[in-house]
Amino acid sequence: MNKPFGGGGIKRGMDVFDNAKENKIESYSYPDEDKTFERTLQEEEAQLKSHPSIKIDRHMVRAFRAFRNSVPSIKHANPENLDIYLIATENPHLDLEITRAMSSGNAIPNFKVLTDTRQEAQLLQKHGGIQDAFKGDPARRMLSEPVDIVVVMDEQTNLTWRTLRNVQRGGWLLLPVNRANVARASGMRFMGVIETDKGYPSVRQERDGADYWKEKEIETDEQLKNAVKEEGVVTFEEAKQAVLDAFNTTDNIVENYKRLIEMAKEQNSSPIAEDGAEINYRIERGNQTKDIQVKLLLPLTEIEHNTKDLAIFKKKEAI
Repeated sequence: MNKPFGGGGIKRGMDVFDNAKENKIESYSYPDEDKTFERTLQEEEAQLKSHPSIKIDRHMVRAFRAFRNSVPSIKHANPENLDIYLIATENPHLDLEITRAMSSGNAIPNFKVLTDTRQEAQLLQKHGGIQDAFKGDPARRMLSEPVDIVVVMDEQTNLTWRTLRNVQRGGWLLLPVNRANVARASGMRFMGVIETDKGYPSVRQERDGADYWKEKEIETDEQLKNAVKEEGVVTFEEAKQAVLDAFNTTDNIVENYKRLIEMAKEQNSSPIAEDGAEINYRIERGNQTKDIQVKLLLPLTEIEHNTKDLAIFKKKEAI
């Protein structure tokens, strides 16, 4: 594409598609017959060969294209009115796929790209066509205005509530599945998954997030001990104390803590007991009453080797 990938939009691209029908997500498989887009992608690859450090993974471009086509409010928007923030501090010159996937003809979204070093930012500006590339810390960097879509490509970078403040209300967050707890703990709505392990990528809509995340949670006490601490996610010491208070034992911490979560949800059978919340569980022993604070999120298992599946979250209007 001849137009640089950057600059500021006057109007947010999803504002004109604010009804319930347009803001949903649909299951979608990338079609192998999308010849027009494939031709554009080949041209992009040819242009990028002018610099050996910048590479585009065609499979991941198709994955982001599948996401675009699965969300009517994005698919039907004018790309020039879309603001997208890409956090690519690990491999910024290898993680530019979304900048090539969201266009429509010559219309291109406004991209902001966060890198780890000033040199990487300059490389993207000079050879990657990204005007607005800059160095920063993903956990602390807050944009002057929130954007329509925030994309996190780094599997290990530190993310916090500040990171999520960059998503505008009603906007979207894409991030590696194993980093999804930061969004769950903040009350963002889990919408689906971009699956990349097939011949052609697809988007799977998720109507029951609870079952999906149960399969991704750690299963052993050793895994909980070694898990990285995250905001809103139970630690080994917290789980151990809660299990001791509830069951008077320190054996099988993870197994018993999961049981405690279900008991706490049953006791708090209301909208309060939602994914990402911390709820109270009350026990009575003799004449005494004790309240136990129960975090509903456990750490997620590490991402499988060579798997680049991305979780899709939508920010609620009230966050």
